[in-house]
Amino acid sequence: MNPITQYVGIALGVVLICSLTANAYFWHERDKAIEAQAVARELNKNTLAAASQCSESVEALKEDSVKRGKRLEDLMAGIAPQVRRDQSSAIKALSATADDAKDLCGSLARFWRGEIKRDRELFPPEQPQEVKP
Repeated sequence: MNPITQYVGIALGVVLICSLTANAYFWHERDKAIEAQAVARELNKNTLAAASQCSESVEALKEDSVKRGKRLEDLMAGIAPQVRRDQSSAIKALSATADDAKDLCGSLARFWRGEIKRDRELFPPEQPQEVKP
């Protein structure tokens, strides 16, 4: 065999080995890049799903708060007359003056009797039911 042919064969063998090594290295790097891209896609998908669930929860809370607000408004409207009566009664009691300055206790007793009478007219007591033997 001719020495030049041997050198050319050796050179081609070295080039082939270098080529195979480089191909293996680049395939390995390509696999890592594809894996990183897949992880990023999965993370993005999970993040979007969590954000969607969070948005749905916020909307549900918003709807519940509107319902609760409406229910509280209805309850407050229902008790507003009673609160107004109690408030005016308290103001009247705080601003009450004695009808007889010499008999403060008697004035107070007459005042409370009048208040009790007025309350009984507004809220009559329930009549006891007869128990049949």
